[in-house]
Amino acid sequence: NNNNPSQYNSSRFKNLPSGTGTINSRPEGEYKFIASTLQEGNYWILILKDSTNTIRMKGSYSDQEMTIPDGMFYYYHSNGNTSTYGMYQQAQRNGIWISNYANGKLKDSITYSIGKKNGPFKRFHLNGSIYLTGTYEQDNMQGTWLEYYENNQPASISYYIQNRLTNVVYYTKTGVKIEQENKKPAS
Repeated sequence: NNNNPSQYNSSRFKNLPSGTGTINSRPEGEYKFIASTLQEGNYWILILKDSTNTIRMKGSYSDQEMTIPDGMFYYYHSNGNTSTYGMYQQAQRNGIWISNYANGKLKDSITYSIGKKNGPFKRFHLNGSIYLTGTYEQDNMQGTWLEYYENNQPASISYYIQNRLTNVVYYTKTGVKIEQENKKPAS
């Protein structure tokens, strides 16, 4: 077991002094992190903390080099609240992945099957009301997608066939259908 950041020896991080380093250049500056690992059975757990010692990511890998994510992964906002979490199965997202707003409220849920979006998708407004619902089939938006205003009134109904929008109907915030002109192609 090794949960001392200064002893972290994965090939991706071994050149970082005391287990700290810089990843992802950001407009406001560099993102500093401290990496620590521990072994649990046949899995390696990676924990990344920011410069304020707040955990920003915790994930499970099936290899000591930490190149194959396998198991639960958690990503965190800078305030410590969970940002996103879900399961990897042999380096592919699998099952339901959940995202939250920084205040901890549910943002969206999406279902994956062997790395592809496959199943129901839901996104929520900050007030908790539903914002968008639909279904993915093999990474493609499919069927009816419903968008709602924060007052739960429908905003639009969209129809997709393999990620291609075929029709959309819009509504006002009071629920009145917005008439659309059918434009015919020029002859």
